[in-house]
Amino acid sequence: MCDFLISIGARAAGPDLLKLLKRLYIPNPPQGRYFDFDWGSMAVLDGIGHNRNNHLVLGSSVIAWLGDLVTTPTAIGSLAFKMQTILRSPSSRQFDLYADSDFQKLNGAFAIVFLDNSGLAAITDPLALTQVFAGYDKFHNITALGSHSDLTAAVADDTYSIDMVSVAEFLNRGTACFPYTMHQNVRKLCPGSAYCVRISHGGISIESLQYWKPPEENTAASVSDLTQEFVTCFKAAVEDRCGNSKTGITLSGGLDSRLVLATMPPQSPCVAFTFCDKLNREARTAYRVAKAYQRPWLPLYRDKEYLARTVVQNVRFASCECDWIHGHAVGLSDSILRHGVDTVLSGYLMDTFFRGYFAADIEVKQRFFGLLDPVCVSKPYDWANRSSNFADQFINPELLEQAFVRRRSYYQTHTNSQRGSIVEWLDTYPFSQRPEIGTWATERRTLPLRIVAMDRRLLDFSFACPAQLRASGKIFSLAAAQLFGPGAYIPNANNGTRPASSRLGMLIDRKLRRMCDRVEGLVCLLGFGQCIQHSWHDYQQIWHESDMMKKLVIEYKPHLSQFEGLLFDEKLSPLHNPESLDWRNGFRLLALGIWKSALSEYRMELAMSQLPKPKDIKTAGPITNTTRPQQDSSSTKQTAIISDT
Repeated sequence: MCDFLISIGARAAGPDLLKLLKRLYIPNPPQGRYFDFDWGSMAVLDGIGHNRNNHLVLGSSVIAWLGDLVTTPTAIGSLAFKMQTILRSPSSRQFDLYADSDFQKLNGAFAIVFLDNSGLAAITDPLALTQVFAGYDKFHNITALGSHSDLTAAVADDTYSIDMVSVAEFLNRGTACFPYTMHQNVRKLCPGSAYCVRISHGGISIESLQYWKPPEENTAASVSDLTQEFVTCFKAAVEDRCGNSKTGITLSGGLDSRLVLATMPPQSPCVAFTFCDKLNREARTAYRVAKAYQRPWLPLYRDKEYLARTVVQNVRFASCECDWIHGHAVGLSDSILRHGVDTVLSGYLMDTFFRGYFAADIEVKQRFFGLLDPVCVSKPYDWANRSSNFADQFINPELLEQAFVRRRSYYQTHTNSQRGSIVEWLDTYPFSQRPEIGTWATERRTLPLRIVAMDRRLLDFSFACPAQLRASGKIFSLAAAQLFGPGAYIPNANNGTRPASSRLGMLIDRKLRRMCDRVEGLVCLLGFGQCIQHSWHDYQQIWHESDMMKKLVIEYKPHLSQFEGLLFDEKLSPLHNPESLDWRNGFRLLALGIWKSALSEYRMELAMSQLPKPKDIKTAGPITNTTRPQQDSSSTKQTAIISDT
């Protein structure tokens, strides 16, 4: 739990913002604080676990952060002083943040805001994984900043409109092209940057300074040197993120989370959790892994309506900026926290950064039946113009073409031809290009989640390591061989291979797994139901058979009526027979209906909080550090000067 919301101007005061933030977490909202300044207000919700104390008041200034920020109180105080110096200077151009010691220490997946009476600053993490959104009014003046796009849109302006192109793109691909959101008046901030917003009687000026950019690929480095660098950085990243009391690890049957558990310092208490519907192959594998490292293990069982019970909260957290189905732990966070953990680690993003999972333009070809090292070859891949059968059949062709125009424009301006994988580069930097960001967008709000793969040392390694070496799995395999220890002899639940096996042994392992899968398939054909053998759900079955999901479709379907004729052809609308849809398309339509309902709720909450109150009634709230004077409408007119450096 942790979000912030900032209003520039007189649209919303601190108490209004705090109420709106809490609305996101209904029915169990966390506590929070608000601060009023001469130019506007900010509210921030309390964190959990390692991030519980997530703001610091320094005289008339406030610095607040959310996400996974690896730092010390001393470093935060030093950063606050640096941001105050930058804000109070006439221009930011004199500051070189690449060489600045305070910015070099920033590490993790975080968002930071600094505020005083001269203005505010927002700092994004290197990949903008923890997203920060800027909202604008109808005159294109910046009027809001926030960590949630829907709340930022509600505060930014009285008038409001949905970005229909982004809606079409969400239904087609699960997320909108950077920097667009589902709202016409909201945009995402760029990664690895500090945005300085200076506010005075003369108006508003905005400057952005970049403090981090991905290093170029180091094709001259040897495999042994790269392997050792990965081992050293990974150990340090895990150690820096261990909890003060106890660390929880979401352990699957694969290799990524296994590597995290294997690298845990022996003196650090931890407990492993595995999500499952039944005690399937993945859960049994996870149990064996935890036992090998002599760590306690607990299965977290999900009932058959688990997905339907969590969909509304998942969509409220993720909005329609990504696919909500990636929020696996939202309904199980209480079960994890009751075991006394103050930090939760996972293998999230490790396949992305260290095994080339997004490198769709690299094909890995096996040689001599997999007994020799594979070779990687480039292949054509259309990043900008991909459309699903659902989009081709139902979505307005003009909206779909506008979405492609946006992607083509992004492709032309952001492509780095020097990269081994252009697709991986475009999907990863910034990371909000991918619907998988839903894992972080949802789970960080209910768990004290920390992401080992987002360690700055590992990010530098990932971008510098040639894409072909990562896509082939060579570097990861060599590094894991040094780190796995006893876990190297336990099969991977995904393909049956044991990390310690020779190439011939892995080939045999894969053949045996395929035979087992065929037998299980025959058993199912004979009418004997089998549980799925991995941690994901049988989504298609849930979409067609869940009674609770069907009720949700009926409940939220009316909220989609306005899209007929604009997004869909009225005669061919998928809403006429949603049960016949593929699960992914059905889930996205349901998310769209829940999202549309939530938008109305947020705007109503803000409108109600701004109603005149009787003078003799005092509203209780936290002590604010400054008091903002009343402003008339003429004093809120602003001129935004955008300067990107």
